[in-house]
Amino acid sequence: MARWICVILLFMLTTLTTLFCLWNMHLLQIYIKKQKRKYQNRRWWVRPCNRRRYIEGSFTVVFLKYKYTDHEKFFNLTRLTVDLFDELLEIVGPHLQKASYREFLSLEFRLAFTICYLASENSLPSLANYWQIGKSTAYNIVQETCRVISNTIGATYLLPPNQQEYREIADKFWQRWNLPNCIGALDGKHIRIQCPANTGSQFFNYKQYFSIVLMATCDANYCFTSIHIGDYGSLSDSSVFSATEFGQAVENDTLNIPPPSPLPGTNIMIPYYFVGDEIFPLHHNLMRPYSK
Repeated sequence: MARWICVILLFMLTTLTTLFCLWNMHLLQIYIKKQKRKYQNRRWWVRPCNRRRYIEGSFTVVFLKYKYTDHEKFFNLTRLTVDLFDELLEIVGPHLQKASYREFLSLEFRLAFTICYLASENSLPSLANYWQIGKSTAYNIVQETCRVISNTIGATYLLPPNQQEYREIADKFWQRWNLPNCIGALDGKHIRIQCPANTGSQFFNYKQYFSIVLMATCDANYCFTSIHIGDYGSLSDSSVFSATEFGQAVENDTLNIPPPSPLPGTNIMIPYYFVGDEIFPLHHNLMRPYSK
């Protein structure tokens, strides 16, 4: 009897597996048909007005012109020197390589468009018109390129400073801003976004718009030394700070901060510290002004 039960169960299991595979194949066929119909209904892969982008678009008329004839204009356009741009292209280029049977935009074009967008105040749709590419293509280029830049050079150029580097930052704060033993300025910035679906008021900030929060520290020359991006706009800077890895390291004294040193011209020992506005907590490594 037990033998027959096992045979029946095995038969049922095999039947269910077969039905499941057939159902998945059916769904796959439906998906393929939809994709084919979608591509068949396209009027064109590239709009006729964009087919001369390498002749009439901003990549050739502005970007390459400045790159080869006017390096000062090129720096104003990209916030990079020509040598730095070429070095960045050499680093991220292999990771931007496309494998497609259709003609795709060159590596230099995609990196140049992303850098110009990040360095300008133009909206992405208007910049796409100048460069003669589609709006959806522009969004994809910026997202893919930024992801590649972050993955390839983020760990190299945004490493936490060591004690010697913190001392050098403190020297620059003293020389430039007359602020001794300061190793960084801390603040939060609200980045305006469209409200994500089904999020209620999580991203709605006190300034009455939707945003995510950028929490960062910078040195005396306005260069980032640490960043944290993505918390809800409804959170205060102090809440975001306490939740970040950097903030927890400051509060738990686990950050690689040099030991206290004397103030210039005195024997008074003062710890190294970050400066922030009055919303941040007072800590021996974090200074804030008196309220009001």
